[in-house]
Amino acid sequence: MSNTFIKSDGGYSLSGFRVRKRMGNCVPRSLAIAFDKPYREIWDELLDLAKTIGEFPNTERCYSKYLKQYGWEKQKPQRTTKGKLRRLKFFQCLGQTALVHVRLHLVCVRDGQIIDSHNSERYRAGVYWTKGSKDLFNERSIN
Repeated sequence: MSNTFIKSDGGYSLSGFRVRKRMGNCVPRSLAIAFDKPYREIWDELLDLAKTIGEFPNTERCYSKYLKQYGWEKQKPQRTTKGKLRRLKFFQCLGQTALVHVRLHLVCVRDGQIIDSHNSERYRAGVYWTKGSKDLFNERSIN
């Protein structure tokens, strides 16, 4: 089974920001989608955390700490039977929400849907975060 792409800005357009070029906003966007919270609320929380730890809000160190505060855990990448990283299109997460790192980008995958501002299904999925310690990988799944 393959994941489908759903276009979403994660509430950015409703946030009040007026920047036309939205580079580097994948972290608050994907977190807003995964948490079902307003983009601006996630942005403010990430900035506050970033100030306390001395990092930028879109660094893995910052958003990993943020996710841990809410009970999310980092998981190893899913691999095919040949040992290669699984493409995001075939990332297994039915019935769950995952935040997946792909090519310097963070994307929310929820119950078979890639929810992002652009389609990144062709990229290989790296490490990912899930709520709790449940690993989503299923050996019997399609490569």
